Amino acid sequence: MTALSFLSDAARAEIEALIAAEVEHAVERKLAEREAHNPGSTSPYMTVAEAADYLRCRRQRVDDLLSSRRLTRHKDGSRTLVARREIEAYVMDDGGPVGGRSGGTMRVTMSSGRAPHPRPRPGTRKVSP
Repeated sequence: MTALSFLSDAARAEIEALIAAEVEHAVERKLAEREAHNPGSTSPYMTVAEAADYLRCRRQRVDDLLSSRRLTRHKDGSRTLVARREIEAYVMDDGGPVGGRSGGTMRVTMSSGRAPHPRPRPGTRKVSP
């Protein structure tokens, strides 16, 4: 026995049709709302916030990539935009997540060819012998 078993078959069919139409309308509204909040998915450019969402990193990481010229900054008035294809190429070329290292290590050397002297950590003092 169902919750609507007391209704005639015609009434049950009419209610099911109304529910189906309402669900379809709700889905269309939700898709339109999603498109309104995410118009950049079809644009060849992303804002810095959209790029950070795409890369799953903080906005500061995208700003760092722009400052180090690993990504190109495109200005539209006061907005900073990044080319979608450039972000995708960066991810593919880097071979790893944007927020971390790709497995390799980087060695810094001074012009004399020696490795730089490590700096003491903050809050530590050098004790003389």
